[in-house]
Amino acid sequence: MIDSEARSSEKYADVFDFDILPLKPPYSPETYTAAIKFGGEQDYSVVIIDSLSHAWLDRAARSRWWMPRSRSIRATRTSPGET
Repeated sequence: MIDSEARSSEKYADVFDFDILPLKPPYSPETYTAAIKFGGEQDYSVVIIDSLSHAWLDRAARSRWWMPRSRSIRATRTSPGET
């Protein structure tokens, strides 16, 4: 399991037998791609990702996009100098 949720997947270690690859920031799509490739190189037939949303949120933060307080799915771009 690729885990970007602070190893929260360990909650299920007593129920299921699986390995954990913990991810740390930056959560870029490239980081996830490398982790998936690593899983393939290790001959895993299944790779579970918890959670992929960090990749898009991290990319949005790096491109000065932000999530409105309403937690809406839509993001709004800020102008340079705005906070």
